[in-house]
Amino acid sequence: MQHLRPLFTSVQRRVRDNPVLAFLLRPLTIWRVLTLICSIIVCASLLSGGYQNLPTSSFLNCTLNDNNTACEYGISIGIFGSIVCLVFVALDISKPLLKMDLSKKAISITDIFFSVVFTLLWLFGFCFLTHEWSMSLPYVFAFGKEHAETAIAFSFFSTLCWVILIYLQVSHFRKHYLDAYSMSVASRRRTNFADTGRVYVEDTAEAPSPPSTKIMSFDMPPPSISFDMPSPVKDPFDE
Repeated sequence: MQHLRPLFTSVQRRVRDNPVLAFLLRPLTIWRVLTLICSIIVCASLLSGGYQNLPTSSFLNCTLNDNNTACEYGISIGIFGSIVCLVFVALDISKPLLKMDLSKKAISITDIFFSVVFTLLWLFGFCFLTHEWSMSLPYVFAFGKEHAETAIAFSFFSTLCWVILIYLQVSHFRKHYLDAYSMSVASRRRTNFADTGRVYVEDTAEAPSPPSTKIMSFDMPPPSISFDMPSPVKDPFDE
């Protein structure tokens, strides 16, 4: 393995220097693509085999306990989840072009919000589809069994993908905004404290007086030292 280490190092350097590969191999991009694939599979499974004709009716019926709401919910959340994934992939591509930190911070907060919302929607959808499928009669909708089970399985995978997206986005937000804000506050306090001490030393420094025969009085009160609290750093998001 020692002779392969230079090869791995050169490949890693090339990937880091190539912005396209660096973007595609990011964990956030990879999980967005996986989330998009899961949403498409759920939607395609219900559209292709989620509806069947019953012998007693000429209309299409949902294979999930003959409940059209279940199929419509799965298809709708799959379509909207795919659209949201594509939108945030486009925002991730355009984020380095933005010069204002306020815009980047707003995008990160919006991303976290939608990730939480779709996690709850997919979790409810998984429970809803599983319940309706367990109530379905197996001999009535025998041909739609594989499609229904596929939709249920990838609903569960979609929930996991959105949870991982929440973790990645919260970690990114904490690293680039919360920790940076805390460091700026601490740096500002240290700077103000040093400036206050330096101003006091400069104001109280005097030239040495010549020796005198007068008796020095020690009744004068000692000079008081006052430290002004530094003004809080303004959050750029509130600007």
